[in-house]
Amino acid sequence: MAQRYKIVGSVADGTHYTETLSADFQSGVFVIAFYDTSGNAVTPTAGTITPAMSPIKGQWHAPSSGDSVIDAVKCKKESDGVATYNMPVFVAEAIQGKLTLAGITGTATTFEAHFWRVS
Repeated sequence: MAQRYKIVGSVADGTHYTETLSADFQSGVFVIAFYDTSGNAVTPTAGTITPAMSPIKGQWHAPSSGDSVIDAVKCKKESDGVATYNMPVFVAEAIQGKLTLAGITGTATTFEAHFWRVS
């Protein structure tokens, strides 16, 4: 069984949060893609994404494995090849997920990120 927690937003420096996560899940992965004003997938030319999970209010943890800071250039659209970042994996219960965008450049105007949780 799996549960997807989605974050959609504008590309701007800052932190974005998931809703409260179900306690029924113990691990999962983080993925992200970027889009232009027409909704087409695009590859950023610079910037970083930092995902984190909170197991308890007021405390955040980096992924258990995978990239703890993702180079946005590695979030490739399909025609540029496959995405080459190492999907962050979180192995722990969590109450919330977040991502922090910094310095995203290029034609991206929006993003969609998923925190997938599995039991």
